Amino acid sequence: MVPVWAGALAGLVSGALALGIAQLIAGFIRPETSPVVAVGNATVDLAPAPLKEFAISNFGSNDKIVLVGGVLVVLAVISAGLGVVSRRSLLYGRLGLAGFGVVGLAAVLTRPGAGVVDVVPTLVGVRF
Repeated sequence: MVPVWAGALAGLVSGALALGIAQLIAGFIRPETSPVVAVGNATVDLAPAPLKEFAISNFGSNDKIVLVGGVLVVLAVISAGLGVVSRRSLLYGRLGLAGFGVVGLAAVLTRPGAGVVDVVPTLVGVRF
């Protein structure tokens, strides 16, 4: 059986590759179509006002950087976890990646002015 650390590493690499490809494709379309940016913006929209005020008062103009960093940390932890459980069956990893895709697509499509082409980075990233 594959060691736990190797599964976690495989999950991290897979998640990073999917996000990297999505980010690259978003660079050719529009930066806002990046699933990480879209999820970060959707998180800001859904966050309660006191939480937004806390972030602005504590992080100032760096609040968006902290938010994107937080999204990436959460994705890394979930990716590593998916890699660990995928040691038993690749189906878990595929379902997890599909879940990432659904969340990314929902975030991208709910942005103001979103169009059909905006889903391309997320779809391409999840596909690879």
